[in-house]
Amino acid sequence: MAAMKEDPDFVDHLYRNAYRVSYFLLKIVWKFWHPRSEGAFVALWCRDKLLVVKHSYKRGFCLPGGGLHANETYLEAAARELREETGVNVQHDQLSEPIFFHLTDEGKDDHVGCFEYKLGGEPPRINIDRREIVWSAFVDPDTLPRHECNTLLKIYLEQLE
Repeated sequence: MAAMKEDPDFVDHLYRNAYRVSYFLLKIVWKFWHPRSEGAFVALWCRDKLLVVKHSYKRGFCLPGGGLHANETYLEAAARELREETGVNVQHDQLSEPIFFHLTDEGKDDHVGCFEYKLGGEPPRINIDRREIVWSAFVDPDTLPRHECNTLLKIYLEQLE
């Protein structure tokens, strides 16, 4: 079941536009300065389905995650981003050892750790903010159109094949 709140309000639209403009401007900066960044993402599995999200400012499917805060570990960032983007809480010790990737597709020198967690039982309730994250669901990875996945998700899924 997909998590999507109906009818975003005026404030939600303002936030979405702010995210879009900010992301657009950041991509221009990244194109010329290629800053180093660090991020953490979570591949959350439940009943052979993978949790994916869609952002208001990026195209395509992504894993929940984002950048590290100052003095934050990859593990702490992964758990925080999963909670912020989907409302799903996991304990740090429940996450696997990360798989590290080096990405440059957005113009950044991006170093990301991807953690896995396999849930037992029923899928948790997903709660999105409809501002940064506009859609989320557990999906069969075989049904995800690869051309609609971001680079990290494509690479992660290729490793599963």
